[in-house]
Amino acid sequence: MRRLVSILAAAAVVSGCAAGPQHLDGAAVPVGAATPTSSAFSAAKPPTPGSSPPTTPALPPALRTIGPTGLGALKIGMTLAQATATGLITGYENYDGPEACGNSHLKGAPESPAGAVTHSPRLGVVAIQAYGDMQTPEGIGFGSTLDQVRAAYPSFEGSDIDEPERTGDGRAWARASGAVNYRFTFDNDKVIELGLEHKDQDCYE
Repeated sequence: MRRLVSILAAAAVVSGCAAGPQHLDGAAVPVGAATPTSSAFSAAKPPTPGSSPPTTPALPPALRTIGPTGLGALKIGMTLAQATATGLITGYENYDGPEACGNSHLKGAPESPAGAVTHSPRLGVVAIQAYGDMQTPEGIGFGSTLDQVRAAYPSFEGSDIDEPERTGDGRAWARASGAVNYRFTFDNDKVIELGLEHKDQDCYE
């Protein structure tokens, strides 16, 4: 898995990292058996110490598991039309920038970066950010420890810039399935942000 150097954070912020994933040509199609200046995973600022996921009502069982290819019927790689047809997103908006990407939000998610969905005109859905009590199939969620994440994912790889394995803070990735990665942000050795990301996303640095 390629090293990525972007940071999880708020939508609608300009990223500052230089290195990015390899961009591949191809139409937007769901990744199954298989950025601009604003996005679910755009670079912003270091995680706020002690931050935690927003309090939300209990999620239906079908939406409690994020990964390995998406969230319920919403899959990484879907076109905007396909994603909208799932009934799981709302409030799509394009943002300024040559990439012509856009953001929507998971229905029922709090008004925060959590629950943000990033759309690429070339690759379709390229990022889905978890919220509430969502967990990966391996049981990783908000509050999971760095050691638990490393044990769950042999492909775990921390950012060269943040060095979470040394500091307990910052970004890391792990292979989810095919062209999809899990993306984590740690604070004080615990997961404070979690989501899925297309490994070739072209919407943010």
